Amino acid sequence: MARVEDVEIFADDGNAVGSDEDAVEFGGRRPPRWANVAGGALVAAIFIGIVATSPQPKSATPGPEQSAPDVVSTADPSTVGRFGPVLHLDGAADVRDAVVHRNQLFVLRSAGVSVVELAARKVTSMPLTGPYSVSAKAPTRLLFDADADRLWVVAMGAKAAQLVEFNASRTLTIRRVTLPLAVRDAAAMDGHVYLATSTGLADLAPGATHATALAGAHGAVSAMAADPARDRILALESDGSDTVIVAVSTHGAASRVTLGQIRNGSIAIVGGAIWVAGYDGHHPVVARVDPVSLALVQTSVVAPKGDRIVVSAGTDDVWVSGSGPGLWCIAADNGILHQYWPSATAPVASQRGHGPVQSRAGSAYVIDAGRLVSLDLAGCAG
Repeated sequence: MARVEDVEIFADDGNAVGSDEDAVEFGGRRPPRWANVAGGALVAAIFIGIVATSPQPKSATPGPEQSAPDVVSTADPSTVGRFGPVLHLDGAADVRDAVVHRNQLFVLRSAGVSVVELAARKVTSMPLTGPYSVSAKAPTRLLFDADADRLWVVAMGAKAAQLVEFNASRTLTIRRVTLPLAVRDAAAMDGHVYLATSTGLADLAPGATHATALAGAHGAVSAMAADPARDRILALESDGSDTVIVAVSTHGAASRVTLGQIRNGSIAIVGGAIWVAGYDGHHPVVARVDPVSLALVQTSVVAPKGDRIVVSAGTDDVWVSGSGPGLWCIAADNGILHQYWPSATAPVASQRGHGPVQSRAGSAYVIDAGRLVSLDLAGCAG
């Protein structure tokens, strides 16, 4: 693999960052300001609109002819979801992203990461200040790698990306890395941080001081996701007309399949299921991808508004949203619609229920006006 560019790295002095403990309150079951939307009429809105269909996928290299994707049927109407308590954190309402794992909720805020112990209702703060500060104006992602016990803050930008690495269990700041790359998306797997850049895919290995280019992606990558079950990274690459899905294994093997005109694409992987979304110039596209052939095999009837369609991964289900209000929870394996929140928006932090007895219902949180609001899950597993 070729070296991308040198980075500027600020190492930790070995001391743990001060962990100020504050109380965290869960507000009463008062819905947010946008929860007063009439529910009955909006149930019908789920089934109104043009069914998003995707162009017949064709392989980037010669291969067997592929059939058109099936349309997901929804025999039963989904229920309109309700909102749960607001999570009250000290200070300003400035939540930017969140990740939930078991009894911990990691919340990215303007000046740091708040680690909320959900059972104890207490919060520990990990500052993003001094040598660990990141740009407040840059789009920012929060990545959690449970296998490596690492939490990453990734501040993306047109000219440079800033990454801050934390030891998650010890709430210890490790380092900050600056990469002179135009980054649009990121994913973490096995201690590595993979980056979607304007020129392909890059890999920041554990402890590395520079990123290396991955073979397989040749152009601008708009979205990516880790596929740990198959030891690979999936990415959506666009040449300005068609979008190509690229699979790059950790061993260096790569494959490419053309999906068609899917603009502003996004991708989510839940277990063995792969979903992509985007806009074909006329309609939203939400479709499932075969994990072997990478061909589109199903399209969903959900029709988010806007030209920016986002799919994101839960534990068992997939979240779908657009550039406007509206949030759908669909089954990852077959696309069946479970729940719909007319006025909620992405991003979503969710997980399936856990504990001695695994429950179908899990937990989920959305961001509204800088605050985290929980979702009542009924049918959706999270």
